[in-house]
Amino acid sequence: MITWLVLGGTGLAGGVGAYAVGRRCPRATAALVPLLLVLLCLRAVLDARADWEWALLPWPGYALVQGFVLYALAVAFFGVAAARLPVRWNRAVVAGLGLLVLGHGLYRHSFLAWPERHGDERTAGPDHHLRQSTMYTCGPAACVAALSYFGVRRSEREMAELCLCRRSGSRLFDLYRGLVTTLDPDRFAVSIEGLDAAALLRSDTVVVASNGSRAHAIAIATRAGAATVHDPLAKAPEVWSPAQLQRDYRPPAIVIRPRPVAASPR
Repeated sequence: MITWLVLGGTGLAGGVGAYAVGRRCPRATAALVPLLLVLLCLRAVLDARADWEWALLPWPGYALVQGFVLYALAVAFFGVAAARLPVRWNRAVVAGLGLLVLGHGLYRHSFLAWPERHGDERTAGPDHHLRQSTMYTCGPAACVAALSYFGVRRSEREMAELCLCRRSGSRLFDLYRGLVTTLDPDRFAVSIEGLDAAALLRSDTVVVASNGSRAHAIAIATRAGAATVHDPLAKAPEVWSPAQLQRDYRPPAIVIRPRPVAASPR
């Protein structure tokens, strides 16, 4: 609830602040409008390149606010636009649109105030595989499969909670948050990288990624040039050929790597 209220308060303060600057400092507004447009375009680009976004903001807590950034920028833009209009009722209409955008953003992030519970208590089997129990818990189920390779047992429900899962699914940054929160940072490094299929086959690692053009999460474990794929919709893991991996795997991916064990002093 606190995070949700902070998001709402920050978005509202940004809009009011932008309006105040626009009314009092016309010269500042001339610079603020293109700056906001650039930030809006940058946010749209990063939305398609999660690996770039992670490189800029590699913090698990960023997943809580990632989806709200676009709304906050839009509210500030509406604030500046309203300030530059000469007619009062025009300013009121544009400011009202900004409030509607803010309200929509808070509605889309209501899961932060009222956490949802999804999935069931099943864990991965001896083959590291787990079938999803709903049509929208593929992300948590793929994370369960990936964690199983490192001896970490979690249920689909536990990962759904950590991955901020809701009925609309989970974003890649949400899954990243769930994995980072679960794994010991001293033993594992978790990152979001743009590994292509060839690099993935050479890496001997475990990733959570997207299955082709579908908004569907899978886990992939690569070793000695072979890829074992855990599709939460499938009954069992599959072994993909390099050609199939090239066709059906889409970066960026969440990459899990064990950290080197430090030698103990003698």
